[in-house]
Amino acid sequence: MGRRSIQALGGAVFAQFTDTPVERIQTLTTLTNSEAEVRAMLGWLKANADHDEVARMDFSQTIPGYTADAHIWKAEGYSFLVMQDFAGTYIYAWPGGRPEKVGVSPFE
Repeated sequence: MGRRSIQALGGAVFAQFTDTPVERIQTLTTLTNSEAEVRAMLGWLKANADHDEVARMDFSQTIPGYTADAHIWKAEGYSFLVMQDFAGTYIYAWPGGRPEKVGVSPFE
């Protein structure tokens, strides 16, 4: 699957949750970061964000047999999509979340 195909697939996924351009979505994954970093961010989400939605995403039409578990979390000023599949965990973040103050920024 080429870069354009991956961007198109990503754009279709993110369009369900945000109108933020794909290039502005921040990424933290077990493919590019340490397990400790990803676990720390998941811990931060559990302590400081609201768990909004859970879904199983089915990409079979594009990638036969591929599914991923998706979780939406919302914190002050940011929304997060956490996806888990056979290869790892992926955390995507973009501006816009719940309005309440949580007292701690995930990006400090």
